Amino acid sequence: MNIVKEHFKSIDEMIRTIESRPNNKIMRNEDSSRSNDYEFTKTHSYDEAKKLYQFGYKEILPQIKRAVGEQTSQMSFINRRQVTTNVIGYAPHVPNAILGLPNSMIATESKPQKTKTLSICYCITANCFTDKEEFVRSGIAILGVINSLELQGIRVKLRICFYCAREDDDRAFGTIDVKDYREHLDLQKLCFPVAHPSMFRRLGFKWLETVEGLKENWPYGYGSQFNDKQEIEKYLLDKDEIFVDLKYTKKYDYDVKEIIKNFNIK
Repeated sequence: MNIVKEHFKSIDEMIRTIESRPNNKIMRNEDSSRSNDYEFTKTHSYDEAKKLYQFGYKEILPQIKRAVGEQTSQMSFINRRQVTTNVIGYAPHVPNAILGLPNSMIATESKPQKTKTLSICYCITANCFTDKEEFVRSGIAILGVINSLELQGIRVKLRICFYCAREDDDRAFGTIDVKDYREHLDLQKLCFPVAHPSMFRRLGFKWLETVEGLKENWPYGYGSQFNDKQEIEKYLLDKDEIFVDLKYTKKYDYDVKEIIKNFNIK
């Protein structure tokens, strides 16, 4: 088994890397990252895909904001601060002061809570028949999942698997960190990598064209979509990381509550 894995701490790092190295010897004559047409990639060029990442995939941003906003309005927020009376505070408690009680000031007391965390690996690799709307609907769903979890007090790390393919005994995995636990959900920043086919069909293809380690038995082309659960858990996922892809979100009809329910979070 030949496993080719490369991880990047950001999309900027990934772009700098793939543009600084030539095509590898297996993909030396391949240029689909630039030659693929609009119908397949939904961008007119590789450079347009980069601009969408840099400035945001604004075409679907209102759609994403509406979906996330609807979830926020439906959530009940947990008040982690308790209002009490004390001898010191930020405002007088008039009834207690009139009675001459010592605890005549209003204060707030924080309730210490252990922060829960969850790491998600979201795979945007899909077969050639997957159309733009599936990328968009799945991307909106995963952003909704993150938003919902964080409203519940669970901090989420998001890692994108922008390439997950196989050929014979070769496996190719390309991943990027796009959100850390401490970062807020930045919809404009994330809408391109999670919801646009060019993240996979242009930037991902460029990665495969340049990555080192592919063996001679990798045939002509860009490999086959890979979704063997056991091998993905073994070779791709970090400890306790949850794997989600377009098939997973579609299975639950892009319903955020159902997707989270099947995470089996303890």
